[in-house]
Amino acid sequence: MLTSKDPCAKADGSPNAVSSSTDRRFRRWYDLDVPERREQKVTVFDDRFDVYRDEDLNRLRDLSDVVALSDRQTLRDLLAT
Repeated sequence: MLTSKDPCAKADGSPNAVSSSTDRRFRRWYDLDVPERREQKVTVFDDRFDVYRDEDLNRLRDLSDVVALSDRQTLRDLLAT
């Protein structure tokens, strides 16, 4: 499983700053995407703050599983696989 963490992405930041961070994340996932390899990619976002744009999260969903930090059961399930 690949995970991505961006120290520049602050959940209490502005929507524009978070959008820029999700753009960087998407580019990393895209660059790492090798169809011949069966890797699971997971993006975890801090949903305590409403700063994420739906279009940004949807774009990330094209290349990874997107899970809210508060969704502990899904995170446990993903880590168990």
